[in-house]
Amino acid sequence: MNGAPWQSRTAVALLIGAGGEGCCVLLAKYVAGGFVLATFVVALVLGWLAGPWVGGTGAGTPPVALAFVSSGHDYVGERISAALAVVLLLGGSAWVAGRVRERYGHPPWGHSSGGSE
Repeated sequence: MNGAPWQSRTAVALLIGAGGEGCCVLLAKYVAGGFVLATFVVALVLGWLAGPWVGGTGAGTPPVALAFVSSGHDYVGERISAALAVVLLLGGSAWVAGRVRERYGHPPWGHSSGGSE
């Protein structure tokens, strides 16, 4: 089987995902100021510099504290789901940035032995 069909589907999915996340980040920038955009940039830089696992952990762990901070009129489930969404966004973004550098660059931590080659 030719590799082009799954590669084109993957490329389209990546473009749609990047566009959707980019729109969400820009929308959050107008709603919450530049802090949200700066946090996203920090997560990407952290993943790029520290690698997928360390950078993803470093960017994804601090937002767990959102689950413990109450705004006065919210429910525990809302706080947990909001914290999980931010952890997945920031940690996942850092992980992807680290994997891209690992795959296509010359990272100081070395290449991963797993994955498809």
